[in-house]
Amino acid sequence: MLWKTQRPDGSWDAMGDMGASPTAQVVVALHYLRQLDPRDAKGAAKWLRSQQRRDGSWVLYPFAREGDVGATASVWAALHVTGDPENAQAIARARQRLDARGGIDRIIEGLDAGDMSAVFLALAGLLDPKRLPVPPAAWALVPPVMHFLQTRFHSGVLMGALQLNVLARRLRGDFGPNGEKIGLIAKAECRGTISLLQTFQNFDGSWNANTIQTALALPALHAAGLPLTDERIERGVTWLKSQRIEDGAGVRFHAFSSAVWSTAFDVRALLAGGVPASDPRIEKALAFLVDSQLDIPQPEVDNRHEGVPRTGGWAFQKTNHTMADCDDAGVVLTALGQALAMTGDRAMNPELEKRVRRAVSRGREWLFGMQNPDGGWSAFVWNLPPKKPGPAMTKTVRAKLDSPLSMARFLVDPEPALGDPSTEDVTGRVLHGLGSLGLTWRAPEVSRAIDFLKAQQCDHGGWWGRWVVNDLAATAFVLMGLRAVGYDMNQPWVQKAVRWTLSKQNPDGGFGETVDSYRDPSLAGIGPSMAPLTGLVIQGLIAAGEESEPVQRAVDYLLRRQRADGTWPNDDYLHANVPPDTYYLYPEAPKFYCAEALARHAEARKHPGPETPSDRWNDKKLDAARQRGDPLGDRVVSAIFARGDTAAVNALLGQLFRSDDPIPEGMPEEARRYFEETEALPPWADRQQIALAQKLFSRAGWEVAISLFCSSLPQAYAAAKGSQVLTQTGAMVNRLRQRIFETAQFIFDVLDEGGLGPSGRGIRATQKIRLMHAAVRHLLLTRTSPAWDSKELGLPINQEDLAGTLLTFSAITLDGMRQLGVEVSPEESAAWIHLWNVVGTFLGIDEELMARDEDDADVLMDAIRIRQWKPSEDGRILARALVDLLQEFMPGELLDGMPIAMIRYLSGDLCSDILGLPHTDWTKLLNGVKELAEPLAPIAELAGAGERELGIAQLFAKMRQQIMYAVVNIEREGKQAPFRIPKSLEHTIEDQ
Repeated sequence: MLWKTQRPDGSWDAMGDMGASPTAQVVVALHYLRQLDPRDAKGAAKWLRSQQRRDGSWVLYPFAREGDVGATASVWAALHVTGDPENAQAIARARQRLDARGGIDRIIEGLDAGDMSAVFLALAGLLDPKRLPVPPAAWALVPPVMHFLQTRFHSGVLMGALQLNVLARRLRGDFGPNGEKIGLIAKAECRGTISLLQTFQNFDGSWNANTIQTALALPALHAAGLPLTDERIERGVTWLKSQRIEDGAGVRFHAFSSAVWSTAFDVRALLAGGVPASDPRIEKALAFLVDSQLDIPQPEVDNRHEGVPRTGGWAFQKTNHTMADCDDAGVVLTALGQALAMTGDRAMNPELEKRVRRAVSRGREWLFGMQNPDGGWSAFVWNLPPKKPGPAMTKTVRAKLDSPLSMARFLVDPEPALGDPSTEDVTGRVLHGLGSLGLTWRAPEVSRAIDFLKAQQCDHGGWWGRWVVNDLAATAFVLMGLRAVGYDMNQPWVQKAVRWTLSKQNPDGGFGETVDSYRDPSLAGIGPSMAPLTGLVIQGLIAAGEESEPVQRAVDYLLRRQRADGTWPNDDYLHANVPPDTYYLYPEAPKFYCAEALARHAEARKHPGPETPSDRWNDKKLDAARQRGDPLGDRVVSAIFARGDTAAVNALLGQLFRSDDPIPEGMPEEARRYFEETEALPPWADRQQIALAQKLFSRAGWEVAISLFCSSLPQAYAAAKGSQVLTQTGAMVNRLRQRIFETAQFIFDVLDEGGLGPSGRGIRATQKIRLMHAAVRHLLLTRTSPAWDSKELGLPINQEDLAGTLLTFSAITLDGMRQLGVEVSPEESAAWIHLWNVVGTFLGIDEELMARDEDDADVLMDAIRIRQWKPSEDGRILARALVDLLQEFMPGELLDGMPIAMIRYLSGDLCSDILGLPHTDWTKLLNGVKELAEPLAPIAELAGAGERELGIAQLFAKMRQQIMYAVVNIEREGKQAPFRIPKSLEHTIEDQ
């Protein structure tokens, strides 16, 4: 299947499909430059008409659900300049559609978002050029200003502003018919425009080997003063015409080709499928990749890193020498490295091997020089402003190009779409390339990249995709990169990504994700199954060590979808250009993604790997846990209910929970026997470990309280099924303050020094809670209206929900303490998990559902999050009530919104979004302080400030104090027992 499309030079190529806009804009540009062949004009008009939708519009990219204003305007301009009488009806329908969508005003507004369709309307004479904005260009005359802007924005953004400036002024007559009215400053600005455009023009005449960019650059060069006979314009025109394709549908111009990228991935797939590097066809492909290595220095503006090579990279296309990019370098090194790994009669010939080894050495050094200070790699430019962790480009970036104030805000807070920050998917592919050359996670460059990936991981566990759609694809590439450098794939943060990926599998076994996930990150990993994406996900899961039943189901899906000719359908899968607006269809992807996936799966079956943490916490085990309650507690409560009516039982249970006596008077024999038989520590309990954990609490108890209120409880409420128990009993909603402080009292009792000893209150408090759980379970299961749906929800307070709740007290509070500035040693971490496992036995939790250590706890918690976290009205009700309660602790208006910000900070945006909590002014402030804390740390150290005197810890102090006062003063709503402050925390109150 792949061999059939290999070209004579050894490469594979595929054209990027961006809809009708490339053809339309090339036609208008050639007409403006007086280079449009009448036959091409007629053929292009025919093809463009064939692409029109029934509503009169044209789409911006394949599979788009509705037409695009800019694309429709560009085609209108093209049909107009071709002059074909057959265009009249299509033009009329297009204009009707545009008028209904805002007309010329809407098209001009598109310029603020980078859509240049209005310029092509002006070039075609359909738009008054005086209506075009004129961005200032004087900055191009001041080298220091120009250099500064080039450290904030991608050069393509600066070129766009300069091109619009000269085109608008030329078209409206500011320069005179032949440029005779141009002033000295304007002339200098035109020279600056020509200089920047010339920097990025390839020898073949193109800009970025892309018809859309070239179709704008050539008219701009002419507008800036170059005659049509200038060799720079002539080269560009020749290149544009070379992109012409003619068939029965007419004439079109493709957006771009992809020979380097396609060849590297096709070689990977063939090598994985067992083809040796010695195969002459593979050797030809390898030679093509070596020959495509760039020997012309990349523009200095793209690599301002002093002392590093500017040659040795690769671009998407062989002749695109001005746009070397790390992404292509990574995938080429992967292919070359995998070929070099073949030995004996499978090895390439010695002469080619020498060339390949020299190429990979140069490519590796070039990539090292392009690694950004944050540890990641961007596509084209070194050290532009970084992106924030998690999803980016969720909104269209808009800026008034003729307003310096509008643009100035991006100097302070640059948008990723205007720059070229390090991204997760590029970094994953670069790691794959470096790992294929033998570099491991111990290499400094690789270690820094792994730290970058840890920092960028989304709350759900996966990674956002800049150039591939979207989180599923990026996550697969990251997993492959980590595996290639020999990283421990059992690490909790890696397994979190695996669990999230597995949770997104569709019932048919495939995986899918649409471009909607850019504007709405909650849609990450959601979409109809797509063969190419499924192939990519399979590779990522296998790289992570997954050989489970879900992987086999995904493989079966691919086998079902394979066509008779060996290919796969593309379905609706797209690649990203500039999210969330523009995408393209890449038709080669289904071939190599799916072929390599099947090859990797076949190899994995020959050499199965060890058990992974995701195997330990699999759906089968956790599904079974949802159908189990607590046999001992349930027997005791059933016996109590059997002895009396509901009112009497409720009174008895109320006495139990209101009283602080060890065993209240009047308890039935079954209950008394329960208390006596379950009061001993489990035989594996380690008193020294328990004491160490309680000492940690004595110095960080109030941080634990904040973590409880702002992380543990919200994360529990995010579990949609478990939240129903809390709302259906009414207790958490009707007596929220009471129930929350009962939870806090329970935690304080077990964590107080000696709390789990003979005279401590912790064991008895836990025993009572176990009976309360059993009572709630009994009441919900025995009531008739509304009946509890155990098949859908599991038993009320089932073993999975109990295990998840225990983790919110153990692993989640550990995480919260660290975020609040508490240093926790590895020994304290182990002791903390141990103590809570002891508590878990008193609560009736199965030991097989208890985490072995903090890492294991994180993996289990992630598994439960993926399974149970969903938006629900119950969760939102509980969260809103919790926020209202916490806000009561914050006097005055200054701290309004602080509880929500704290919840977002400690429990994460994903949890907060699920609970429907908005962003507040405090959210931005906390995030800003967090970002500043690290760079300010050396200053604080010089000033003698302690670690807890800097940054977030200071902002938390007020809330810590208010919660402390609230807890001290609370009375449990008329109960006999006041809230008890543990003796181990009394000194902290006195210190206040």
